[in-house]
Amino acid sequence: MRQALHIFKKDVRHLWFEIAVAITVVGAFTFTGARRALWLVDPATNRTAAWTLVMILLPLAWWTLIARVLHDEALPGDNQFWITRPYSWKNLLGAKALFILAFISIPMLLADGVIVRAYGLPLGAEMRGLLWSQVLIAIVFILPIAALSALSTGFVQLIFAILTPCVIALGVAIIAPDVVLGGFLGGSDWVQTYYAYLVITVAASAILVWQYSTRRTAAGRCLGVAAGILAVLGMTLIPWPAAFRLQSWLSKHRVDQSLVHVDFDSSSRWLTRVVIEGGDRVRVELPFDITGLPPNMMARPEGFSVRLQGPDGTMWQADQLLLRNAARWDKSFRWRLP
Repeated sequence: MRQALHIFKKDVRHLWFEIAVAITVVGAFTFTGARRALWLVDPATNRTAAWTLVMILLPLAWWTLIARVLHDEALPGDNQFWITRPYSWKNLLGAKALFILAFISIPMLLADGVIVRAYGLPLGAEMRGLLWSQVLIAIVFILPIAALSALSTGFVQLIFAILTPCVIALGVAIIAPDVVLGGFLGGSDWVQTYYAYLVITVAASAILVWQYSTRRTAAGRCLGVAAGILAVLGMTLIPWPAAFRLQSWLSKHRVDQSLVHVDFDSSSRWLTRVVIEGGDRVRVELPFDITGLPPNMMARPEGFSVRLQGPDGTMWQADQLLLRNAARWDKSFRWRLP
């Protein structure tokens, strides 16, 4: 413990300027966030430009601070001076974790608390949400950069490690935008998101422990690439029925499905039509009648499972999310299917 505190104090002395910048940005975040509470009663206090700039600078300040503190004792290679010192890897990792906790997590928690009070909300009632927000910040902003910093020797390698997946994602978004957007159009998209959070948490934590305990960078980088591929595949390939079943199982509101019926609306038979739009695209409009829903509850489509049989007996089946540009459900429960 004494050794971890010694390393922590050394990092504070060495990185005082980066710490000051990060704390200043958090202070600006606190001020602009608290001022947003006044926008509801005094539009003249609107400072949208300042808020946008702060939201850009905040993660950049955090990432710079994390990279600097981890690169102070770079892990890849065997020519670093710190290796000759009697550092325990547990104390070294603990000192870095304490540094991030002291100058990123705790200041952000205090900032969120000030903003919550500025809106007139009680801290006790909101504490669970404030703590959960810190967990999400750690997963999204802290752990990935910490893992990449542990696998790189300096800012050049770190920047390339960040830009490479961004460029790949940009290329995929240009070539096949549905692959990027298709998994985020349903009400159960949180399942894919939290799956990615789980992969990030497990992989980043494993990389940090692995690097500090063994410093076998090649294996750590392979684990990072595999985790990235696994996260992307999971977010794009998890079928919506499985996500919907999980969401239904976790839902606090229970519906007796035996009482709910979805039938063809024979009274609106005139709404049924098939329109050939050209090429091999056909638009089908079908009216449905949903009965048995509990009071004050309305149906909203999550996806569709369709099986169509042609005159020659050929079967066509689709099981996918209800894409915004491909299907529509209006108040009369008329479903447009491509």
